[in-house]
Amino acid sequence: LRIREEDIPKTAFRMRYGHYEFLVMPFGLTNAPASFMDLMNRKVEAIVNWVQPISVTGIRSFLGLAGYYRRFVEGFSSIAAPLTRLTRKE
Repeated sequence: LRIREEDIPKTAFRMRYGHYEFLVMPFGLTNAPASFMDLMNRKVEAIVNWVQPISVTGIRSFLGLAGYYRRFVEGFSSIAAPLTRLTRKE
């Protein structure tokens, strides 16, 4: 998450190696967890509201997107199996 230009100076800190400012939000800032949760909720909402695919190409596209998150979904292969079957040629 990029930090707004006007807020970058607020993240400044000094070390013996120089003066630094964050350009993206680190986890150590107070509001970082809430901002990341909001971002993740928007991502999940986008997948839930995904338009139902009507072609094999659309199904493959959705499976590609969902497959990116497979490590976070227990039993993903069982959940995705019906869609995968729809992509087979008969």
